[in-house]
Amino acid sequence: MQVFVKFEVFNTITDRQQILELRQLMGTQLRNIEISKKLKVGNIFADARGGFLLLDVQSTEEVFQLLGSVIIDHCHVETHPVITFQQLGDFFKKDAVAETILASN
Repeated sequence: MQVFVKFEVFNTITDRQQILELRQLMGTQLRNIEISKKLKVGNIFADARGGFLLLDVQSTEEVFQLLGSVIIDHCHVETHPVITFQQLGDFFKKDAVAETILASN
């Protein structure tokens, strides 16, 4: 299962020392996600204190474990399960067949 994860650091974190500490923690956490081999793609936003990850996981619990307390406790997190364009095309083909069957009844 692929899951899109958007994360953005809370805007209440403004103290210089907090920011420096969080940068270190986030760097370590993002490296751990990379090492896990569950990261398909990930980037940081150029216009905000956040980024996105595309994870290939078996469960939502695995997403939670990968993000860890560093991201969960310091960021707004938004997740969405995603499918490929191929999977979408397959769905449309099956749905078209179902529509044809329903229309003929």
